[in-house]
Amino acid sequence: MIDNCENNEFRKQFFESSGIGKALVEMGDNAQYVMGSTRKIRNGYMNLVVTIANKLQKKYTENGAGSANEDQTLYQYLDSVGEEWRVFVDKELA
Repeated sequence: MIDNCENNEFRKQFFESSGIGKALVEMGDNAQYVMGSTRKIRNGYMNLVVTIANKLQKKYTENGAGSANEDQTLYQYLDSVGEEWRVFVDKELA
């Protein structure tokens, strides 16, 4: 979807209707599970969250404002997610 779809309108609808950016941020907020012994372990789904977020962030930086690439769909979508996306990228994704 991120790499192979050339229909910008479909991509736009996909990002907006799926809410994937906000979902990744929310899952990143709960990245750890606290066991009964108070030991913390990383939730199993975080590998998938990080993999998808890295792909989105890579495309975001490639297609940023002023980019030669005409497709600004992902860039505009992640900007619409807001400051939460930037915090997620700077903290959990880093």
